[in-house]
Amino acid sequence: MSEDAPKPNLAEVRARIDAIDSAIQQLIAERANFARQVGQAKGPLKAAVDYYRPEREAQVLRMVIGRNQGPLSNEEMVRLFREIISACLAQQERLKIAFLGPGRLVSHRAGIFASAVARADAQLAASTPAECGTRAGVEQCRSGKACAHRG
Repeated sequence: MSEDAPKPNLAEVRARIDAIDSAIQQLIAERANFARQVGQAKGPLKAAVDYYRPEREAQVLRMVIGRNQGPLSNEEMVRLFREIISACLAQQERLKIAFLGPGRLVSHRAGIFASAVARADAQLAASTPAECGTRAGVEQCRSGKACAHRG
């Protein structure tokens, strides 16, 4: 802004920001409703991993970057859209991230990448932790049945 330009009216600028925030909120709610419809179209898949398609997320984020004209950086826009995508994906099926060990350790922090993700402390059972490394063990973990992590 040049020194000769009139100073903007703060109340008017804030009112405009509030109107934009309202429009953004309405559009996010609309997006979430469509995400729910995507989940219904996919049907009852057996695991949350079946709902999450990283290639689709990458496609959406590439379009976000392609449309970005600033002033926010591509990194900031991607961060914002990842949160929106995560919240909308939770309308289909809430993703679950398991971590080893008690909370507040490095393994717990590794699972924190979006707010709409459920984190679960996956304590190893002392008996046979290798079972989850087998195909049957992985299927048991996915289905929520007892396994080496859940005891």
